[in-house]
Amino acid sequence: MKCFNRINTALNAILVLFLWMGCADPYFVNLHSEAGNEEYPFSVEAIYLAEDENGYYHMELNSESNQSFTRLVAFTNNPHVNKVMWDADVYWIYQGEEVPAVNSASYTDEETGEAYTMFAPIYSMRGDTITIWSWYYDEWNGNKYYNASIGVVLY
Repeated sequence: MKCFNRINTALNAILVLFLWMGCADPYFVNLHSEAGNEEYPFSVEAIYLAEDENGYYHMELNSESNQSFTRLVAFTNNPHVNKVMWDADVYWIYQGEEVPAVNSASYTDEETGEAYTMFAPIYSMRGDTITIWSWYYDEWNGNKYYNASIGVVLY
């Protein structure tokens, strides 16, 4: 029985040592650290629209349809999957409900770091300049906040 107690004590000591060493591993210590030091450039583009010299994109609305569509992309340049949020300064009403002009969230592709959403203004917005915002929190790197916006002129 005395031998069993010594073995049990030795195993407990080894287990505590492994746990202590595991916590000291820099990978696990910094995984969700508030002291993350990586910075990633973040930008938003309307990849299928022409951009003018002032940085505004121009979108021709379809007069044959109430709604027109284009795809927007957020470039996070981040190697981790992140939820990217989107908002615009306009919405429209359909059957008494507010409809956002841009989808509100998307996730980045794990290989490219790009997130896509759709922007869908309606014809009555013709002549307006719409601001679209995008942002995300980098949960893998100290919860850093990134944001960007673009302007789209509707004609």
